Amino acid sequence: MELYVHNWKERIGIIPNYQVLQWTRRAQDFGAFCLRVKVTDELAPLLREGHVIERSDCDEAMLIEDIRWVDAATQTCACSGRSVGAILNRRAVWVTTAQPPLLTGNVRTVMQTLLNRHAINPSDPARRLPIIFEPAAGLPTQSLQTSISWRPLGEAVAQLCRERGIGLRSIWRDGTVAIQPYPLTRNPVVFSKNWGTIAVQERFLSTRSNTTFALVAGEGEFPNRQVATVGGGAGLARFERYINASDLLQADFGTGYIAALRDRGQAALLQAQDEFCCEVARDSLAYRQDYDVGQIASITTAWGTQFDRLIAEATETFDQDGLAVDVTFTPTPLTTDY
Repeated sequence: MELYVHNWKERIGIIPNYQVLQWTRRAQDFGAFCLRVKVTDELAPLLREGHVIERSDCDEAMLIEDIRWVDAATQTCACSGRSVGAILNRRAVWVTTAQPPLLTGNVRTVMQTLLNRHAINPSDPARRLPIIFEPAAGLPTQSLQTSISWRPLGEAVAQLCRERGIGLRSIWRDGTVAIQPYPLTRNPVVFSKNWGTIAVQERFLSTRSNTTFALVAGEGEFPNRQVATVGGGAGLARFERYINASDLLQADFGTGYIAALRDRGQAALLQAQDEFCCEVARDSLAYRQDYDVGQIASITTAWGTQFDRLIAEATETFDQDGLAVDVTFTPTPLTTDY
């Protein structure tokens, strides 16, 4: 595998050798990378913020956002950043008379409207980004009504994917980035130490972020402020959260205003954090072939529990020992039917 470096206009070089490369892909957000390399006179001009690193074995690329000189004596530096789709966060979702916050349609049309307004074909040409929209077939067709404003565009797109139970990836096309929402799928593969597919495993459970009941406050001032509630629970099993939804305006929703507040609250309901992480046993399952991010697989843990989980994140680590793959599983999205 080779690493090509681009300046958004053309390929400007190759990184032939490196000490460590970590390449992380996420199912419902932008990925990240970290590269540790010894800098030479040839490499120095390539390792600059804003340049793009592309892998020769796939259609993915990462944007260099941070550079840290680790050891001046050995001329070692570490570069890190996010996948090229994260350039969407260079744009904010703002509201104008011609672009109200209320968005209606299915998840595909809502996302397309966001991207067209703020990156692909904005009213101000200076806001244009080298983005194209390529939704995959099979996305949910249910109608939705939501209000999105005053936040980074990339965060808005990723949050929309998480709320609607779909995946998100960004593809590098020689200076253009394709944003591709896609449906999550099931995979019959089983991750189990007893079956020889897991080398090391860890499970993390926490109730710190748990929310079972949301009080959503909309437009207005007390005592005339519009309020809606969603969720439930009682006693110690009830975890309440207050949500300020004053950006949702009643004039935009009419009689559907309370439903819009409840929709905002529904998106904020969180289960107790439950992450299962493992290092996939080498010479067992082949990453990107036998399994991939955005798929739902079965897990049998060393503690005797079995469950299905979404492959939410996978990190490839290339170093002197070869390739290791660490996978993070999270509970499957509740908003999607499989």
